[in-house]
Amino acid sequence: MIQIVLTLGLDSNDLKLFSALVVAIFLAVPYWKNRYFRSKPKAVPAGEKRRVSPMLELNGLYKVFNAGTVNEKRAIDAWTSPWKRETLSR
Repeated sequence: MIQIVLTLGLDSNDLKLFSALVVAIFLAVPYWKNRYFRSKPKAVPAGEKRRVSPMLELNGLYKVFNAGTVNEKRAIDAWTSPWKRETLSR
C-alpha cells in the first residue's frame, strides 16, 4: 500500500486516507453482497414442515481447574443440556 501511494506521487501523509478508504471498502463489500445478491429462500412443498436442527447440543461438559496437581478441582462434571430436541425445533 505504501508503494502505491508513493508511485502515484501522493504525499506520504495521504497513506492514512488511502488505508481508511481500503478498509471502508472491505467492510462495505459483505453488506452490499448480502443486500443486493442475496439468494431467495427455497419454497417448502405443501404439506411438508421445514426441519430445524438444534443449533447447540451439550453432552458431557466438564471444567477442571489445576489439572494434574494436588489442587485439581472439577467445577462441572458431565453436565448435559436439559433442553429436549422437540423444544428447540418449535
